[in-house]
Amino acid sequence: MLVKARLLHHSRQLFIMIAFVISQKFALDKLAKAIYAIVQIGGRGSVVERLLAKEKVTSSNLVARSTSLWQCPEVFCCTRWLMQTIRGAWWRLVRFGFRLLYNELAFTYDTVSYVVSLGEWRAWQRAALNFLPPPSAPVLELAHGTGNLQLDLHAAGVRSVAIDLSPYMSRIAVRKLRRANVPPRLVRARAEQLPFRDESFSAALSTFPTSFILALETLREVYRVLQPSGRLIVVPNAVFTGKSVAQRSIELAYRLTGQRSGAPFNLSERFAAAGFRLSLAQVPAKRSVVQVVIAEKPSN
Repeated sequence: MLVKARLLHHSRQLFIMIAFVISQKFALDKLAKAIYAIVQIGGRGSVVERLLAKEKVTSSNLVARSTSLWQCPEVFCCTRWLMQTIRGAWWRLVRFGFRLLYNELAFTYDTVSYVVSLGEWRAWQRAALNFLPPPSAPVLELAHGTGNLQLDLHAAGVRSVAIDLSPYMSRIAVRKLRRANVPPRLVRARAEQLPFRDESFSAALSTFPTSFILALETLREVYRVLQPSGRLIVVPNAVFTGKSVAQRSIELAYRLTGQRSGAPFNLSERFAAAGFRLSLAQVPAKRSVVQVVIAEKPSN
């Protein structure tokens, strides 16, 4: 009980000190007093009582006191647990948001993509087409989304088949392709279990896929269905080259949602484990640079 009481006391005091320092930094006196009133920490001679009594308590004094509190094991453990909890809750929220975007909110996908790319999303997707090998067989698209790349492949005279797991995306893609008089050749399937025969495709494409694309099961399945000298072409990212407010804001959003974090393993080793030879390329766009990953299956 004593440890619990000390933990609660130190945590509350630390919260108030941080709030006070911030309020002093930005002159948010009314906000500070509101925070103190809500927290309602009593105790004769406490930090809050002195503040509410308008005694002169400087930021430096509070910072020094908060520094001493960090040396308390209970405060350190509590803070570490709190940060881990917040971080875990944030990433669960991000994953939930992406799940909605690919499923129930799939009807917003094209609009969201246009906004977060400042209108360059379609150019980013088309960057993959520059690396297609001579089409000796159909091309497989992994995670076709709303079907935009299927339209591009058809316009380029390339025969293609596409898969996606989301039924919401598939319905949108079918409607879009039929409006353009393009026969929809779409299959609902997982990339880790492709329902195709060995060596069926000359290339496989995927633009802005989720983490499934780097799963060893996915890479081995793609390797299986590719012909010798076939390529897996992935567009994982694009980076803005300018420094405008809009570009910096979107880059910040990308970082906050994990879109700028690298793979937790060596890419070359991961692709080599599935039998591929890996190379990287960059394609310039209007206000950005598109990153392209090319994995080639060796010829027999």
